[in-house]
Amino acid sequence: MPQVEEAIKKNNGQLFHATNFSIGVHLLNVFSAHIAQTLSAFEEYSPSIVESHHIHKLDKPSGTAITLSNKVQAAGNISNIPVDSIREGEMIGTHELTFDSEIDSISIKHVAKNRRGFALGAVKASFWLLEQKSEGRSGIFTMDDMINDLT
Repeated sequence: MPQVEEAIKKNNGQLFHATNFSIGVHLLNVFSAHIAQTLSAFEEYSPSIVESHHIHKLDKPSGTAITLSNKVQAAGNISNIPVDSIREGEMIGTHELTFDSEIDSISIKHVAKNRRGFALGAVKASFWLLEQKSEGRSGIFTMDDMINDLT
């Protein structure tokens, strides 16, 4: 990555980097970080993540689950969130964050119904990146940058 950053800076270039291009997944990360920050005042809640994908997916846990875990850890000052990875059937992808206590559970979940959401997010990112270029902006951009700019 340092070599990529150097090349982009040297050439006034651009790169859009994301572990998942689904807008819904990104919103899951945003909302989950807010929940984690809020629940950080309540030690009785323990977070965990379950991610499920088709049997052909090779990585375990998925990059999306790792990103979700990192965002929740940073926002809630939490360490070592357990991630359970399930590989079965032909499901596209499900990610669920649960904060569990002795008295109740709070969950937020994203379920990909088809792959169109990933393509749509990539197209939106491409158009957004072109807008940045037309405004003279270069560098490495993420879904956070795009969503923050659009909202």
